[in-house]
Order: sequence, then structure tokens, then C-alpha cells
Amino acid sequence: MRDKQQQMRDKQQQMRDKQQQMRDKQQQMRDKMAKSHEKILKKSQQIREKAVKQRQVRYRSRNGINDVLVNLNLIPKTVYTGNVERITASENAVIVYQQGEAGKVEILSDNTPHADMDISVENGMLYVSTHEINNNSQHKVVVRVTSPSLSEVTLGGASSFSVNGAISIPDILLVNTSGASEINFGEIRGNILDIRSEEASSVYVLTAELETLKASATSASIMRLKGLNVENIIADASSAAEIILGGRCDALSVEEEFADMVNSKGLIVQSVYSSKDKPTERVVPKAI
Repeated sequence: MRDKQQQMRDKQQQMRDKQQQMRDKQQQMRDKMAKSHEKILKKSQQIREKAVKQRQVRYRSRNGINDVLVNLNLIPKTVYTGNVERITASENAVIVYQQGEAGKVEILSDNTPHADMDISVENGMLYVSTHEINNNSQHKVVVRVTSPSLSEVTLGGASSFSVNGAISIPDILLVNTSGASEINFGEIRGNILDIRSEEASSVYVLTAELETLKASATSASIMRLKGLNVENIIADASSAAEIILGGRCDALSVEEEFADMVNSKGLIVQSVYSSKDKPTERVVPKAI
């Protein structure tokens, strides 16, 4: 009898030891997550400080990009004629996009030598890297892109992308920003707009009429998406990022764990649901 009681006590002690081990592991995980979060915030701050130094020239106008280009006395030079559906920019590139029937890529500059500028087009994808050109305030270089449609934009390295006039999305537009890049949409309408922003990047939308808007921000990025008239919005933000929504939508899905980082006070919502109830997989457009 005593042996059985001792065995029971031993088993109970083993259970307590296991529970303590579990608590220790959980604490270790919390400590690890806290350190990781602190590291991300520190890195994001470094990226922001670097971006402030890099972005000495910024071409941004809510009244029209062409006015800015005229004021800078930039001279256009066509470097490619043909359709461009996807754009990848890095290293301080400044891109101005306008939707039009005739596809072409132009360099607008103040006669700055372009030896340090890389521009190429492969299978409808435009690659732009301006290296250190736009770091020097004495020289200004802008790449202007005209095409009938746009399906993907990827920015990095403190680049900027602005849209001149309205843009229509026939199917889906994927937007990826990182490295303190910035993107500006004036008026955008169509089916699906899927935005992912990280590393202290910024995304601005003035007016949008869409079926679905997907917005994901992390690592101190910020999105200001105003003037929305959208059927479905799926939003999540983490690691000191922020998403600000304004306008109206039929349904809103917000990741519960990071709901305080999605500001929807300016949004009129018909219904709110958990992101667990709806699929959030990213849709990739078919290659043409």
C-alpha cells in the first residue's frame, strides 16, 4: 500500500516537473519573441534613418506628377517601346506610371550621365536601378512608364512609385514594398489590390473602388488607404506597423492578435469577421 502511495507521489512529482518545464519553455519563447520584436524595431529605425539621408529628392504631388516633372525641367528620352505589365525598382529609383494605350519607358533627366543606371525589360517585367544618381541633389532622374495595364509592382532600397492619373485593374495588382520605399496611388479601381509592405515602407491611396483589398504591413511600415469603396477588406499589421483605413466596405477581416495596429475608425463597415473564417491566400496572376 505504501509502495503504491509512493508511486503516486512520484508520478505527481513528475507531472509537476513536466508542468514546470512547460512553463520554462513558454517563458523562453516569450523572451525570444520579445528580443526578436526589439531587434525588428531597432532595424526598422535604422532603415528609417538611412532613408531620410537617401531620399533627398522626392517626386510626389497629389495634383499631378507631370507638373512636378515640368518644374524640374527634366528632358525625356525614350529607352524602350513595348508593353510593360510588371515593375521592379531598387536603389533610390523614382518611377512615375501612367496608364495608356502606347507602351513605353522614358528617362527624364537634367542631362545627368546614365552610366550608373540599369534599365531592362524581360517578358513584360521592367527592372530599374538608379544606384547613387538620386542621392545627389544636383542631378535628378525619373523613369516614366506608360502601359495599358499593370499587374505587379515591387519596390526596394528607398525607391518611390507614383501614379499619374487614374489606374484600372482588370484582374489583380500585386504591390510589394520594402527598404523604406514609398508608393502613391491617386485613383485606383478594379478587381483585387493586394499590398504587402515591410521595412519602414509607406503606401498611400487617395481613392479606391475595388472588389477586394488585401493589406499586410510589418516592420514599422505604414499604409494610409483612404476614400475606399470596397466589397471586402482583409488587413493585418505587426511589428510596429500601422494600417489606416477610411471610406466604406461591405466586410472587414482583421487579424485578431494585431487588431490595435489596424485603424478603421474612418471606415464604415457593414460586417466584421475574423480572418480565421475567410481564406487569405495570395492570388498570383497568370503569366501572359
